[in-house]
Amino acid sequence: MDYEIVGFGNSMLDITVNVNDEFLEKNDLTKGNFSLINDEKSKLLHDQIIDLDTKESPGGSVSNTVAGAALLGAKAAYIGGLGNDELGKIYKEKNLAVGVCDLFLKQENTSTGECIACITPD
Repeated sequence: MDYEIVGFGNSMLDITVNVNDEFLEKNDLTKGNFSLINDEKSKLLHDQIIDLDTKESPGGSVSNTVAGAALLGAKAAYIGGLGNDELGKIYKEKNLAVGVCDLFLKQENTSTGECIACITPD
């Protein structure tokens, strides 16, 4: 198939969740800042937000650009690595839903990249 736009980038699933200040304090997170976390801390956060209202969306600047082009009607494809995990499945499904062709590279021994954004009422 011929594409009008093809992007190659880092696949990051963005997860937004509404939390309170208590949640930030409990998890040693600083409001208005970012923290690079390891797999252990990521699992800990996932366990705490599982019952909260979260929104997942494919992220990464290249992926966002390609998805935008697809929504405008372009024949679009994205090449990026995904883990063979639930986050990778969500990332792929959401890209396909907006018309981005599936050219993902599945990585068996790694997890899909993610960004957990904690939103406070203020």
